Amino acid sequence: MDTALLSITHPIDNIHELSRKKESEQIKQLEVMVEHKTKELRDLVKQLSSPIIPVLEGIVVVPLLGKYDEERSEDLIVNTLYNLPQYQANFLVLDLTGLDMEVSQYTANFIEKIGAAASLIGIKTILVGISAEMGITLTQSGINLSKFECFRTLQHGIHHALAEAGKSIV
Repeated sequence: MDTALLSITHPIDNIHELSRKKESEQIKQLEVMVEHKTKELRDLVKQLSSPIIPVLEGIVVVPLLGKYDEERSEDLIVNTLYNLPQYQANFLVLDLTGLDMEVSQYTANFIEKIGAAASLIGIKTILVGISAEMGITLTQSGINLSKFECFRTLQHGIHHALAEAGKSIV
């Protein structure tokens, strides 16, 4: 009788094992699909997060939006520096208006780094959109951003860049 019970339960165990194996395969397929979609979304966010906007001849604006980690900031630096020459930019206006208010030491370093890198290829960096709170935070970071012209609004920054280039809006 024991052998008869074994033979009856054995197929049930096989069915459970096959079911678990099939579930495991489906889970793996779903994980691959989620990973693929996540990569697509990251790439889209990367493209949209900090566009390079040519506003006037020789003046390019890059809005900084949200928080920047190492990967995102390096992508922005590389993308910006590779694309500035195609716009024949003389001025890079970094708009900090959309930057997360909790500016970390890393973000302050990143702002200095992108400005310094732009100056190495002959482009002057102007910082705009600096609120009083952000000014205090940036000052407390210990990073010296005084080498950059700083303005409260994008409009003032663009007018300054035009004046530096000997132009004005009529």
